[in-house]
Amino acid sequence: MPTSNSCSGRVLWIVGLVLLAWPARCEELGSCNPDERGTCVSQQGVASLETPASFCNLPTSIYDNGGSAQSYRPGAPLSNEVCRAENGDEYRYKSASWPALRRSMRNGSAPKLDITLKVWSCATSNDHKCACNPMQRATARSASSVVEIWQARPDGLYSPLRPMAPGSDDCRAQVPLTDDGMAKFTTLAPGSTGIMGGLGPGGWDSNPYGPPVIHFLVRAKGHAPLLVDLPVMIHTKTLEPRKFSIGDIRGVAWARKAAAELPMKIRSWTANVPENKISLELDVYLQPSYQDQPEFCSHYLYEFPSSFFLEPMSVCAPSMLDFFAL
Repeated sequence: MPTSNSCSGRVLWIVGLVLLAWPARCEELGSCNPDERGTCVSQQGVASLETPASFCNLPTSIYDNGGSAQSYRPGAPLSNEVCRAENGDEYRYKSASWPALRRSMRNGSAPKLDITLKVWSCATSNDHKCACNPMQRATARSASSVVEIWQARPDGLYSPLRPMAPGSDDCRAQVPLTDDGMAKFTTLAPGSTGIMGGLGPGGWDSNPYGPPVIHFLVRAKGHAPLLVDLPVMIHTKTLEPRKFSIGDIRGVAWARKAAAELPMKIRSWTANVPENKISLELDVYLQPSYQDQPEFCSHYLYEFPSSFFLEPMSVCAPSMLDFFAL
């Protein structure tokens, strides 16, 4: 990669450090409280149902909740495994806790994640209050009710966006909802992506880095699709959640919107250090709508940052796959 690009990347994060020198907010982790040191700690066993009014206000765009679909590819296989555990030894675990550097750990060290995601259906009641209830059985059993999940591998790279390319199904899956409106799956902790968003040609990426995330596209019959990113910042010794320092200064952070109230909460985070495993329970809140298919390509030109970092390249600009050699 040319030296000028490398220099521009360094200049980018240095400028960002000056302009955005504040700690990441604990709200990024959903339902967690800061302790006296300002570190995000989990709320074990919290099952309270919060129903902000924003949960019942239909979004104008699928990107209103801060999620990015840039690395999305349709047609992922039906599976309860997103990143297969048996392939974990192939990848170094690369995670960053601030934009300047990304730590590279040994192969197979990425923690395993056991995730249970419960889907709630929210609507305005007769007294004009927002109420969220468990998903109805008939809705959950519909063929169109599914949770699409994709993420970077532990090494911070996404699998190819071409459906027939070798390894294109790595760390991508569709998980159907159970009768009680839940999606249960296992995966490996994602790695941090950099200025290329984990999609650089030849696996190239550089600082500034951002927090590792898991992308969710939740769809249920009669509901508006929900696109949201779950930050998975992990303390490598305790496996407890941690914050991302300074703040995300990559291009995707400039393009996405900040939700007034994220319609996803972490209900529990249970670390198992001896087994290098974390169990997560999440709640997500859907809004009623007759349009249950995502409207991905809302911009006229894909080349603008507002579209490039958010809209799926494989859907909205497939010709660019030749340029990026993905």
